[in-house]
Amino acid sequence: KNGGQDLAILAQHQLRRGQEDEALQTLGKAITALPDEVDLPMERAKIQLRRLDFESARTDLEKGTQGKDPVLSLEATKLIGKSWLREGDSKKAIETWDKLLAANPKDEDLLEDLVESAAAEGEIEQALTYTQKLIDVSSDPYKKTLRQLRQGDLLAQAGRNDDAVKNYSETLAQVGEGSWLEREILAQIDKTFRKQDRLNDLKTTFIALTEANPRRL
Repeated sequence: KNGGQDLAILAQHQLRRGQEDEALQTLGKAITALPDEVDLPMERAKIQLRRLDFESARTDLEKGTQGKDPVLSLEATKLIGKSWLREGDSKKAIETWDKLLAANPKDEDLLEDLVESAAAEGEIEQALTYTQKLIDVSSDPYKKTLRQLRQGDLLAQAGRNDDAVKNYSETLAQVGEGSWLEREILAQIDKTFRKQDRLNDLKTTFIALTEANPRRL
């Protein structure tokens, strides 16, 4: 067992030195020596994902999902979904993540991670789906407002600019006067219209917001 642990330490040292090929070989030996240590296949899977070896990565990640550590199992399943997405199979990625959500429907940290994972891979509509779920389960008013603001950003990123402005305008009513959130929301509304050169719509929207919120603007 000590030999396996020494190999795991050596693999980490090789990774820090950028020696991925050597680290993969060393991790393979460590995994053979310590077959019950599911964190080692997880480490190897992360390297394999970076190298776009998705099938091998998923084989190792499946071991992580079967371990006794719920945190590790959760991370492994998230990475399996991400591997499908990076391989271009968004359907399997979403199926994987949705199963995870079904088992953890109110896990806000999980939903936040899925929002950003989907957005980072260009799956904006799916990110929006997860964002709405996240807003629905948010118990903290401040976090809920931040998540609504993020929803507006994703709508703008998806080209749904009018929906984004509607979202920002509705969120504005929930934030304090003179707060940084108020400034951020107004800046996002301004940015959304200006990037489309819709200055008349910008003017109309701000007039409407002024009338609805005379003490704000």
